[in-house]
Formats: sequence, C-alpha cells, structure tokens
Amino acid sequence: MKVIISIIVLSISTYLSKTQIGTSISDSGYPNQINHQVFFTRTIETIHKNNSLKYLTPDFFEIDSSQFEKFKFKHSAHWFVTKNTKSRLYFVPYTDYSITTAVLTSSDKLPKDIMDLLDSEGIKYRDIDNAIKSKDFISRKGFKLGTTKQFAINIYGTPKSKKKNGDIETLTWNFKMKEGIKYKDGRLTPYILNGLAFDIELIFRKNQLYTLIYRYEVP
Repeated sequence: MKVIISIIVLSISTYLSKTQIGTSISDSGYPNQINHQVFFTRTIETIHKNNSLKYLTPDFFEIDSSQFEKFKFKHSAHWFVTKNTKSRLYFVPYTDYSITTAVLTSSDKLPKDIMDLLDSEGIKYRDIDNAIKSKDFISRKGFKLGTTKQFAINIYGTPKSKKKNGDIETLTWNFKMKEGIKYKDGRLTPYILNGLAFDIELIFRKNQLYTLIYRYEVP
C-alpha cells in the first residue's frame, strides 16, 4: 500500500513540475504555462475582487455652490434641468441637505413611487419654468443619459435583478457603502458611511440609459 501511495505522489509531483499547476492564455490566444504560486495568488485576488463588489463607494452628482443656493431658495421648484430641457436631475434632501435619493431622467413620467416621494417632499417636478438651469449632468462614475447597459455592467457587475418590457429594461443592484472618497457632504450629496445601503435602479430604452435612480441610506 505504501509503495502504491509513493508511486501516486511521485506521479503527481512529476505532473505538477511539468504542467506548473495550470495554464493561462497569452495575448496571442495560445495557452502559456504558469507557476503555481502565481496561479494561487491570482485566484485569491479574484476572490477578494468578487467579495469587494458587496461594498462600493457610492456614485453621486456634484453641484456647485451657486446652484445649491438656488435649490434652497423657497420659490425654486427644487430640481435641476439642462438648458435644452432634455435632462432632469431630482434630489430628495435629508435634514442637513445630504440626500436619500437622486434621480436622473429625460422625462417627468417617473415610476409612481418616485413621483409620490417627490410630491411628499414638496419638489415640483413638473414645474419646468422654475427649475434650476444647469449644464449637462454626469455622475462621479461617468453615468449620464444615453449611457449604455454594458457600461453599467462594467461598473457595477452582474445585476441583482432584470426586468424587461418590450424595448424597456430595468436593472437593479444593492451594495453597502464603502468610504474612501473626499466630497463636500451636506450639499445634495449622500452621507457616505461604511455599511450603509446604496441601491441602484437603472432603466434603459434600447440599451441606452434614460432613468437613473440612486437610493442612499442615512444613519
């Protein structure tokens, strides 16, 4: 029995020395032999990368101080629109002007729960005349209207859910916040604290983004 085990161990050792544990694919598309230490290091790095997707520094939109002052003005409609009126940006503020929700869209035809939320917060989302005029909106992670579905998947990974109705597709993700970005809190930005929820809902028409909804948990 000991002789058989020795032969098996010797055979495996010989195989490993020849194959060096595994293969990788070169730039040319052909397999290369790799060292076992590199193989296990890469595997561990991949595991850490996959686990880190549960925690994410949240995305958000930044506005300048003059726009923020206009938002606080009582006669304002309390939302932003581009000069060509094709992009609309809504915030739901918390008590200190950090936010619980951000919505980027091309229309005032929003999901009912969002319309109800905006109504309850006194945000006149159909009052375009008193909306705050702004330049084009683009988030810290590069999201804007027209962003492709593939771009979103590249940033956020595999969606938690998908729902399709004709040429309309809705993708959702759920993360926990990770700190590590410098920003000016209390100015229509989220309160970023490790472990708070960051939920994402992106709605695409023909694979192009036309409504983005970010929800931020507050402590």
